[in-house]
Amino acid sequence: MNKLTQIAKSDKGKELIGKAQAIANDPKTREKIEDARGKIEGQIDAAKHKLAEKRAEKEGSAPAADAPATAPPPAGPATTPPAPPPSYSGDDGPKAA
Repeated sequence: MNKLTQIAKSDKGKELIGKAQAIANDPKTREKIEDARGKIEGQIDAAKHKLAEKRAEKEGSAPAADAPATAPPPAGPATTPPAPPPSYSGDDGPKAA
């Protein structure tokens, strides 16, 4: 941890942190993250549905009424705004033990 702290406080570390913050705040980057999150959530929903169907077949009953007959389409971008990026200025970060 001490080594990381030294790097973060160096001129090169500050430069890299600035670049990372700029990338994280870029709307295109945020859009890519939201698209990926939507795809993953869609895949998770489809997998849950498939497991529910297999359980129902194993138990000899019909799948739950709220389960769709086919895999749901991938979810769109989330409607909640993204959280603001953390502030890395100053020495407010966690301290090394």
